[in-house]
Amino acid sequence: MTTRTTVVASEGAPDPMATTAPVLEVEHLRVVFRQGEKTTYAVNDVSLSVPLGRTLAVIGESGSGKSVMSRALMGLLPTTATITGSVRLLGQEILGLPENDLRQRRGKDMAMIFQDPTRSLNPTMKIGTQIAENIRIHEKDVSRKEAIARAVELLRVVRVPAPDRRVEEYPHQLSGGMRQRVMIAIALACQPKLLIADEATTALDVTTQAQVMDLLLDLQQQFGMSMILISHDMGIAATYADDVAVMYAGDVVERAPVTELFGHVRMPYTRMLLDAVPRLDRPAHALIPVTAARPPDLSKAATSCRFAARCPRVQDDCLQTHPPLEEHEDKHAWACFHPIPLERTSA
Repeated sequence: MTTRTTVVASEGAPDPMATTAPVLEVEHLRVVFRQGEKTTYAVNDVSLSVPLGRTLAVIGESGSGKSVMSRALMGLLPTTATITGSVRLLGQEILGLPENDLRQRRGKDMAMIFQDPTRSLNPTMKIGTQIAENIRIHEKDVSRKEAIARAVELLRVVRVPAPDRRVEEYPHQLSGGMRQRVMIAIALACQPKLLIADEATTALDVTTQAQVMDLLLDLQQQFGMSMILISHDMGIAATYADDVAVMYAGDVVERAPVTELFGHVRMPYTRMLLDAVPRLDRPAHALIPVTAARPPDLSKAATSCRFAARCPRVQDDCLQTHPPLEEHEDKHAWACFHPIPLERTSA
């Protein structure tokens, strides 16, 4: 039996006309999946904000809750999900909006680029038709001919060669990098203020990854967008983000501006992720450090530090209380009772 999605929105949204409010404000977001007797606590009390024009990277290993969180922001989770907290987009509470109202916000105010463009694009529809469809959904007075013309221009903006010809082609006729550029064109069709890129370059080769990321940053400046980059790649965060939130087992465990986080790592899990990055200064054939134990069981609510079983700094209090995410230094927050001592570190 399928459970209906339950959404509870917090009160106290700011004035929609406030110009100083961030584009996105998330407070105490929780996502719990319930199906039959099985319960999964996928996202636990996540709070973050994305100012206008800035890029937030959400980093963590597979299963940390990054994609679930991003889909909760977009209202794209299945009916087995119970979502609580507050999500304010451009000052307006969107958690709890009816599906028809949310559909009007998607594409127009916020858009998402998914990991695999092959699965996201319709193989039976021409590229131009798919871009034009998104335009006409939000702009009812635009004709199909006008929408196709705008699709050509969008393909030119995202640097697809021969856009006049590409609009008549199908997804299978394009390379992986070109398909991802088409996904970006669809996402930008109505010039949203918030763009979420969920592992948008994972399926691409390294050279194409860099081209797509550089393109996203150029388009961010051109359209005045805010961005959330969902990734497991610390290098992407260090290179392209302004701020970083590190997630582990549904929790944000460290959050700071990018230079502060990489310069002063305080959370042992963040240090573990950095140590796992291949480095040229390591001896030849040296093994990448591997942290023992497995991620925790998310079928139980957190009553202690979820990273305790893998943490080299664990002590008795870590096993008894779940550490909250708190700002211990200016703009630098972490959820750890025994953080790494303050010292300069390098990625």
